[in-house]
Amino acid sequence: MVHVTCIAHGLNRLAETIRERFEKADTLVNNVKKIFLKAPYRVQLLKGMYPDLPLPPEPDKSEAISKVKKLFKNDEVIKEIKIINENYAFIADSITHLEIKGLPLTNALQILDDVSMKIKLAPNKSVIEKLAAVISKNKGLEIMKNLAENDIQALRKHLQFKDPDPGELSIFKFATIVSVDVERSFSVDKKILTANRRNVTVENLRRYMLVNCYHNHNKD
Repeated sequence: MVHVTCIAHGLNRLAETIRERFEKADTLVNNVKKIFLKAPYRVQLLKGMYPDLPLPPEPDKSEAISKVKKLFKNDEVIKEIKIINENYAFIADSITHLEIKGLPLTNALQILDDVSMKIKLAPNKSVIEKLAAVISKNKGLEIMKNLAENDIQALRKHLQFKDPDPGELSIFKFATIVSVDVERSFSVDKKILTANRRNVTVENLRRYMLVNCYHNHNKD
């Protein structure tokens, strides 16, 4: 078994580092979030289900609005936003592409290589060091690279393969380096184990999962 730390989570940790390095831009984003109510659809749904239930008072937005207006006039804030947009905006798209179902291993590794190359060209040294740390600590990632390159010598060392044939190596063609599929399976579990279905046996749950996976695979 090869344990690979989810690369999408690793890139999220990289984004957290970027956020910490640009405090003024982060303050602006936080105050903009305070202005807009979260999940208005859920609030509306709750009112429909429990019309007599009093909702908590809405937060005072005037202070956040004043801060946002002031921050937008700050040249340092605008400068930070431009740096983030020019050098790091692609990270969000990279994470989205890594989450695509059935993404071949070689494509996923290429996305990660592209991220590494672009980050090395960015001006902030601490961000470069963070990405290097995320990759270096992910020991399973090196094995996945060996699998993608069919590096037999390296596979013998890491996986104790004696003489793997092409058939054995081909099953790793769509091996994943993210945990998105596992998280999707949790969502399927929640749909199956509803409030009125609590006595499902483990065996029946397994069958439900197989049916759902088969259905979603054919639908895609």
